[in-house]
Amino acid sequence: MSAKKLFALALALLMAVSMVACGDKPSETTPATTPATTPATEPDSYHAKYGLPDVDFSGKTLEIIDSQGWAVDASLEGDHNQVARFEMFGAFQNETGAELIITPAAYSTMYTDAQSIIMSGDKYGDLMTNAAWCLGNFYMSDLLIPMDDIKYLDMSKEYWDKSLLESLTIMDKTWGVGGDIAPVRELSWMMFFNKTIAEELQLPDLYQLVRDGEWTFDKFIEYCEMAMKDNGDNVWDENDRYGVGCAPASMEQALFYGMGGCFYDINEQGQYYCSTMDEHNQTIINLILRDVRDNFISYTGPDWSITVREMFPTDRMLFVCYVPSAGKGMWAEMASDYGVLPMPKMNKDQKDYYQTGEQAAITFFVGRNADQLDMTGYFLEFCGAYGDDVLQSVIDTHYETQFRDEDSLEMFRIATANPYFERVTLMLANTPDNGVLFNPAQAAFNQTVMTPGASIASAYEASIESATLRLAELFGY
Repeated sequence: MSAKKLFALALALLMAVSMVACGDKPSETTPATTPATTPATEPDSYHAKYGLPDVDFSGKTLEIIDSQGWAVDASLEGDHNQVARFEMFGAFQNETGAELIITPAAYSTMYTDAQSIIMSGDKYGDLMTNAAWCLGNFYMSDLLIPMDDIKYLDMSKEYWDKSLLESLTIMDKTWGVGGDIAPVRELSWMMFFNKTIAEELQLPDLYQLVRDGEWTFDKFIEYCEMAMKDNGDNVWDENDRYGVGCAPASMEQALFYGMGGCFYDINEQGQYYCSTMDEHNQTIINLILRDVRDNFISYTGPDWSITVREMFPTDRMLFVCYVPSAGKGMWAEMASDYGVLPMPKMNKDQKDYYQTGEQAAITFFVGRNADQLDMTGYFLEFCGAYGDDVLQSVIDTHYETQFRDEDSLEMFRIATANPYFERVTLMLANTPDNGVLFNPAQAAFNQTVMTPGASIASAYEASIESATLRLAELFGY
């Protein structure tokens, strides 16, 4: 092991010992502090490597309130992602003279904890990490500082995820950032396929279909129908073979986004409206209802996670719609090989393959009473620039633990290249009293695709107008 990795591992373990487990209520003791470190041996200067100014913050401390395990996750063995991140922390401290204080916070109580402290006039750390969808609560309670004018922070750089930034922008102000330092690649839906079944059915090279732009919804349905096989008892259950399996409604949402659907859009006046009934979105939903829900090609059930875990590796499902981490968890020891694919495009005219932008993506927020904005901005930009290294380490981890060959890794990159987030939903989905806005979109969609005989008209027509009126109220139209 190189000196650099030994240094990173030692730093990481020392940090882990001094912190409580992520997700638990933090203790009443003094927040854990990262230890002093020796200068990194290579490169000589990260701020020079990334074109950042040489700034001295000696004697100052920067506190990160971490509810996502971004800085305090202690499961390091074989995790290039986390090792690279701890190297990044050490480099920042060495080159700026600053001290990082990492305070674990409970995800479930972070908003209420921050609200009581900030509203009393005190500071809730210098930087907060939370899920992107929590923006609604923070923003509607006026707890955040917009990040547009923070010194050193340059959100035009490619390592900040542009789709996420757009989703975090309200009234022309951006209220959070995220990107390569906390990749969404691990939090996106994609298709796993059983290679044994694919070979039995003599399917074409699925990877080449993707490369040629011909991995489409029609092809997906065709292959699912080919894979279906009853075991002879004329009862469709977990003993039969299905085209695809997934958590209830999750695959349908992933297909919807993958085919370019959106629940909300902007009209010619620049105003948001609930767009579920737009022609393109109706077409997508009707395809899903006709070919996925009503044709019995898919398996879902109340115990789907346990059943799918068993069915896929024992050749009872051709496709499974799941998050990438399933490869190193559920099917790490799978004897029958698997491959990975992006979500299918609607048709060959669709240019790109899209992923569902997972709204649980780690996002960085700054509380209203924060008073070290220059150092906060420099830290974020330092980490953002370092993000190329962190992102590569994520890919390395995926390759070693989840994918079987370079082709499947190529498909993973394609599958996660174009994340898409729903801006209005992201902003307001987790905000109290906004059911009238949220329900006409994902919630009603889920109900529709899981209810035999339901149509989009019956699920949406009554609530579209009220959702649009609520949007007008929130945005002052």
